[in-house]
Amino acid sequence: MAFGRHQSLLRSNSIIASLLLSSLAFATKLMRTASQISTDEFEREDPTKNILSQLLNHPPPAVAAGVICEEKEELGWSGEGSIQGSFSYAQYWTQKDAQVCGLSSVHLRADLSLLQREHFFKACCCPSFIISIAGPWIAILGAVFPTLPIVQRLTDYLWLGNSRSDGDDHALRLARVFQSLRLAVDDLEKYYQEFGLSDSQSVQTTRYFPDITEYDDDTKVVRFQYLQPLEIDEACMTFLAKLDKAHGEEQVVVRFVQRYGAEAHRLLASKGKAPALKYCGPISSDGKYWYGSLQMVVMEFLHGQTTVREAVRGAVRILHDQSLVHGDIHMPNIVIIDGAGDEGARMRIIDFDWAGEQGKVRYPLHLSNYTRNTLGVKDYDIITFQHDMTMVDAL
Repeated sequence: MAFGRHQSLLRSNSIIASLLLSSLAFATKLMRTASQISTDEFEREDPTKNILSQLLNHPPPAVAAGVICEEKEELGWSGEGSIQGSFSYAQYWTQKDAQVCGLSSVHLRADLSLLQREHFFKACCCPSFIISIAGPWIAILGAVFPTLPIVQRLTDYLWLGNSRSDGDDHALRLARVFQSLRLAVDDLEKYYQEFGLSDSQSVQTTRYFPDITEYDDDTKVVRFQYLQPLEIDEACMTFLAKLDKAHGEEQVVVRFVQRYGAEAHRLLASKGKAPALKYCGPISSDGKYWYGSLQMVVMEFLHGQTTVREAVRGAVRILHDQSLVHGDIHMPNIVIIDGAGDEGARMRIIDFDWAGEQGKVRYPLHLSNYTRNTLGVKDYDIITFQHDMTMVDAL
């Protein structure tokens, strides 16, 4: 959760003033260093490494390789820093040679022994921050290693240039970025320390899943355990899970989505035409972690197969009668639950990511060719009743 912590701190006013002033002094020093013109990245490497170490308050040696820095003399020279930093991250955690100092990246954490790296690689998804510096530009990324490396930007490229015309605000903004990173790295340090060095040589299945394992249903905290991914994709966002013993170890589906039509889902669930929706809301209810527009959805898990057209049409009409649209009626989102009796009565609709009020909700960007060709729509078009019915006819 160190990445969510970093993003939350960037948007918070709770950073202690004395800590921010400390970061400000080093931030301005880094700005002056980065503003110098250089044609040799090795000339800048040591000064930058030392300043960043002081900024993060973690000079070597330290516990884990939680921060990796890749520096280039300028943008576009000898490769792109964030891409090469990603490669260095993957190399650090997978190569078998105990001597890793030959990497081109500047590692702000102590190099771990081969035994330590193998232990952490089995125990967790090896979260790390990657800092890319190119001339007077800096970007911060987050990386994890479940099955393959996944790297995402936590900031855009930020200008480190030192200009009097910008006044103090620019330096203060950079100081906040670095202080947020410093506190998040402290959290990451504690995360690694919790694993220690146990005698276990087995791979922990938790390393393949998100570290979000609970939600607040307004009356109590409900905890759950992931069982398996439900998508064949390294960037899977949908998982089968089971609730804790206090909730009967019921199997549920946990999804992470940018948007969700909870009203439409609850309406069909009340008519027995969709799985029960247990939770739809922010990932972090207390605001300590920030995940942008990403939400968590927890629903009943359905055992069954797909599809019955007329039953689907009837369920869609229930939505339309309340001026709601689904937007994504196609085979994978229609389930016939196991059991006896009429298949139509056992039909359930799932996946309400695009659902909402007709005339207001829009299709997302990057639509599939199937949706484009079937409906004749473009990215970000308004979703209509007719679109739903056309998708029903195409089942």
